Amino acid sequence: MDATLVARGADLAAIGNCAACHTREDGKPFAGGRPMKTPFGTIYSTNITPDTETGIGKWSSDDFLRAIRTSIVKAAISSRLFRTIISRASPTTTSKRSTPSS
Repeated sequence: MDATLVARGADLAAIGNCAACHTREDGKPFAGGRPMKTPFGTIYSTNITPDTETGIGKWSSDDFLRAIRTSIVKAAISSRLFRTIISRASPTTTSKRSTPSS
């Protein structure tokens, strides 16, 4: 893996505080499974690790950006994500820079 790309991803994950929702207590970072109580019942966060079988390792950059912007994900995973909390930066994240636009 490209070390620069990995470092950029780590920076974006820290900025977005992804681990707060996508890591359950005493769980593997970003592996999902964190329960979140909602008025509709308990939902569990998704696995956003680079694992190709259980995470998002097969997703393209476009797949990822579409998911954070619209909640629409690859059909093999699910048709929609339930947005419990939206990052204010997510809708303005650009595909060119993958950082919030101003």
